[in-house]
Amino acid sequence: GRDGAEARCVALYGKRDRQIYDRFLALAYPAEEQLRRLHRHLLTHFQVNEEAWLSKEKLRRALGRKVGEEEAMASLRALARCRALVFEEPEKVSAKETGVPEGTGGFALTLRSSSLRLAALTGLRSIEEGQIEAVLKYARGRGCRRRALLAYFGEETGNASCGKCDRCRATRGKGFFLGSWHPAGWRPSGLLGEGASD
Repeated sequence: GRDGAEARCVALYGKRDRQIYDRFLALAYPAEEQLRRLHRHLLTHFQVNEEAWLSKEKLRRALGRKVGEEEAMASLRALARCRALVFEEPEKVSAKETGVPEGTGGFALTLRSSSLRLAALTGLRSIEEGQIEAVLKYARGRGCRRRALLAYFGEETGNASCGKCDRCRATRGKGFFLGSWHPAGWRPSGLLGEGASD
């Protein structure tokens, strides 16, 4: 804790967390071919450095019928992060500004480049994947949690065990009691250090 005082931290982890992380990554970093397809479509229909209007329907058609609105928006945002274009989110653009009737979903969009540089996006994804792996490794780890945290930040401790985290206490038979959440309520699942279910 702060200034050496004792503190308790509870971290919740479930076996399905990885699926959630993968979904977030897929939305933040769409497939390269999908991004290239959308960029080619935009270059075919719009001039570089000229503001234009792109409807949500045309955006989805450019990516294929199976692509939903959430995925289509993710692709547009990814291209913006690559500095291939700039656009304004629908709710930030008024009908008066665009000349498009109210209720017509779309975006004011400006292409900034005829080339597409995805290296920066790929690098960012690798960093985020590494961070996720570090979190999962920490959650699944069997060693002292304090030691693992210190090692992550480049610090060392002379002791192999802090004697206070759930892993160290479980080794001594004094682990923290943990339950699993179900629709019917909380159910006990034993010590946190004994591989409790999610």
